[in-house]
Amino acid sequence: MANVEAGRGARWPILVGVGASIFMFTLDMSIVNVALPTLQRHFAASVHAVQWTVLAYTTVIASLVLGAAQLADRFGRRRAYLFGLGLFTLASALAAMAPSLPLLIAARALQGLGAIFISALSIAVLTLTFPRSEHGRAIGMMGPLVLAGLALGPAVGGLVLQAFGWRAIFLINLPVGTLLFVLMLRLLPAALDARTSGGIDARGMVTSALTLAALMIALAIGQAGGFARPLPLALAATALASLVLFVRFERSAAHPMLPLALFYGRRFVILLVAGLSLFLVIAGSMSVQPFFLQQGLGLAVAQVGLLLAIGPIAAGLAQPVMGALTDRIGPDRMTLAGFAVLALGCVSILSIDLQTTPFGYGLRVLLYGIATGMVHAGNSVAVMGATSSGKAPLASALLSLTRSLGQTVGAAIAFAIIAALAASTGARGYAMTPEQAERALHVVFALNLALAVLGLVLGRLAARPDPDLNPP
Repeated sequence: MANVEAGRGARWPILVGVGASIFMFTLDMSIVNVALPTLQRHFAASVHAVQWTVLAYTTVIASLVLGAAQLADRFGRRRAYLFGLGLFTLASALAAMAPSLPLLIAARALQGLGAIFISALSIAVLTLTFPRSEHGRAIGMMGPLVLAGLALGPAVGGLVLQAFGWRAIFLINLPVGTLLFVLMLRLLPAALDARTSGGIDARGMVTSALTLAALMIALAIGQAGGFARPLPLALAATALASLVLFVRFERSAAHPMLPLALFYGRRFVILLVAGLSLFLVIAGSMSVQPFFLQQGLGLAVAQVGLLLAIGPIAAGLAQPVMGALTDRIGPDRMTLAGFAVLALGCVSILSIDLQTTPFGYGLRVLLYGIATGMVHAGNSVAVMGATSSGKAPLASALLSLTRSLGQTVGAAIAFAIIAALAASTGARGYAMTPEQAERALHVVFALNLALAVLGLVLGRLAARPDPDLNPP
């Protein structure tokens, strides 16, 4: 599908609408976390039961995002995007009115179903409505909103929870979602509803959803109580078996949901793996830093919150600038520069010890945060440019999937490291001595450094003028 390139007067309002939609659904990934104790008391439920209000949302997004891309191709990208936005808003109302925990969890799953169309199609909508020369600038504006949504969720949730109660956490989506639906209904070009020919790959959708859902739940359950238990192992086996079936079905499908030929273009695969390494780094960092700041340096909660905000704020402020610069120097150079700076940022954080001041800590995290903004800006544009515009929704969905998998796997690895260090002295849960907290930070960021170097190597491979790296 060729670019529809909306008129210049409509492009930027579309970007605002897409950006606000992204912020809304990413905010809901983390906003409920702060309300879990309240929900536990309100519904007289266990901690593990109320955690499904978070897990249902994130699992649905990760497991169905590829299917959403094919549905958008078959029924129209504009129509699918509006459907997702409307469903998300409706599900928010249902969550706010839920009389029981099972119904709240169901509403959260429905929210996730709406969110997958926003997640899968946002970057595709931008790349199809903006000319290629402005892709870096447009996509670069989205990064700060993703990071802001994830970072501000607990803070916004805490304020709303304290002032109005837990139902208001979902009610705030109603006016915003309704306004965005009306705005995008008026602004999105009708040409985005052009449909591709072919049927629906039902077998591919089912097996891919089963693979990703089993994997996500196994990681979540294993992270909480250990991976060697029967249930996580059974889920991992289910994920592997369904993955084998998925590949088999996609090879023979008349209209595959995920054309395997897409992965014959090595450049596309290399760029996706590089992007995955970035989100592994981000997840590991976000998981280990609170433990070091609280249990290592012994800082107050308010100080911890401020220091944790430095990285996302730095990335958010850097990314629009880096996105515009990407349009000038090219996404490959920006990705390479970003991974190089990210490696330096990890090295600087490895120099942190128990004598480091909060100011010194903040300076080191600042460099790391800027680097993540650079990599995200360059890699996103590179991935979207590594395949044809007709595959834009699928490429956008795969970017979303790498983000979800990277965050889940990265957090699981970091918590496994923390738990192992805590258990070495017989401590329960994640309680550590200051020395153990320092060790956890160093181990996680040594792994992050290795991932940054891997990303640098992958970025260099992707930038090679090799005919075999061209997309199909």
